[in-house]
Amino acid sequence: MKLAGQLARIKGNFILSINDTPAIRNIFAAFKLEAVSLTYSIASGAATEARELIITPSSMVVRA
Repeated sequence: MKLAGQLARIKGNFILSINDTPAIRNIFAAFKLEAVSLTYSIASGAATEARELIITPSSMVVRA
């Protein structure tokens, strides 16, 4: 919750990537949330499917 408060006070833009969990979605609900699926892997280990949230200010405009 402390991080969400600090991000809310930033005057500029930011991008935060963090694990996608219900608690994280609740804490950062005031921001723009984009869920992404990805695969974590280690050279000798099995790949693990995961979900991350990309969190940005609600007012941030992303140009393609």
